Amino acid sequence: MNKTCAIKFKKVNGKLTPIDGLMKQRLKEFVDGLSEDDTIECLLEGNEPNNTKAQLAKIHVMIKEISDETGEDLKQTKKDIKDRCGLTHYVNGEKQYKSFANETKESLSNTIEKMYILGDFLGINFKRDLH
Repeated sequence: MNKTCAIKFKKVNGKLTPIDGLMKQRLKEFVDGLSEDDTIECLLEGNEPNNTKAQLAKIHVMIKEISDETGEDLKQTKKDIKDRCGLTHYVNGEKQYKSFANETKESLSNTIEKMYILGDFLGINFKRDLH
């Protein structure tokens, strides 16, 4: 059986440390599930986010407006948007939702465009910048 685990680290005092408690717990569960003879293959990739704070802010405002308009729970609305935009993946058969903060400018632009279309369908007048 393949054992996979996606963890985000940050460098703290010269060492790689999980970025938060959830990542720390994932790492612990992954290591606990290994046998003594398991060999681990690891790909480490460091990068700067390729998106803008304005995109992230716009997406979150739009999600809030959609949630308010539909009466759906805010967290569920966010999951629904991520489902519609392909921002999910599966780990050990369990659906995981990707973070908007880790997406590229292009991916976030596509998400915003899909939310404009959804807004039009719901009768929400999201103002588009026409620069």
